[in-house]
Amino acid sequence: MLRTGIVGLPNVGKSTLFNAVTRTRKAEAANYPFCTIDPNLGIVEVPDARLEVVAGIAKSAKAVPTVIEFVDIAGLVKGASRGEGLGNQFLSHIREVDAIVQVVRCFESGDVHHVDGSIDPVRDIEVVNTELELADYAGLKRRREKLAKQVKGGDKDGKRLLDLIERLLPHLDEGRPAITLETTQEVLHDLLRANDRRVTIEEIQKRVAEHFNVRVADMHSARRARAVARPRQVAMYLSKQLTTRSLPEIGRKFGGRDHTTVMHAVRRIEELKATDNGFAEDVELLRRMLEG
Repeated sequence: MLRTGIVGLPNVGKSTLFNAVTRTRKAEAANYPFCTIDPNLGIVEVPDARLEVVAGIAKSAKAVPTVIEFVDIAGLVKGASRGEGLGNQFLSHIREVDAIVQVVRCFESGDVHHVDGSIDPVRDIEVVNTELELADYAGLKRRREKLAKQVKGGDKDGKRLLDLIERLLPHLDEGRPAITLETTQEVLHDLLRANDRRVTIEEIQKRVAEHFNVRVADMHSARRARAVARPRQVAMYLSKQLTTRSLPEIGRKFGGRDHTTVMHAVRRIEELKATDNGFAEDVELLRRMLEG
């Protein structure tokens, strides 16, 4: 499932767009900067008239449309790559999405504050793009140092990614987005597919069950005791992070649960990681073992 982040400066209408697209009022829309802090999540079905035709030809008992997950992310300001505003939170959330929808304000209104004091869509686009590029550049430099150590140990996937980073850094240094570099998409796509082949939901369930001393069968059961429910939520969270399976697909692997249950689990684990360092280390250890 495609995960799309809605980004832009504060007070440009991101939360309003999110509410309109998801047909909800989950996101608070207010006339002051950083009204949104924690990201809002919404699942939207993609209408396609061809689906019923195909379902009829295939004689399917049920037609299930594809879905897109929209994430309403906190507003970005100039200097976010250095931690200004909610920069660090913004960048951590945006790294988890597959695509970006950038909202730009073009309307004049004395009642709606603009963080820079004036309306200039071109300037605002440049601010957002520049901050993303600076964050990419800083992140790649850190990643290069770690990969160099892994490559010395014989990591073949790491070598390919390190070669790509060496090409990307001067490309970004010239002020050009990473996605415009030839072969970037191809290399990253191959690496992601390789990672997805290595880790399956069944493997995640088994590893998490062993770690928390519960049965794998508990992952599929209806038991709601905390000793069972929490490991199940961790397994759902890791399934979302480590595979490319959609939320409905993940839910089916956990006893036929609905995608909203998976969304709740992911959100709950993110909340616990942010407030409990010991728990966060536990989840990170499981991730490393599964990826290793």
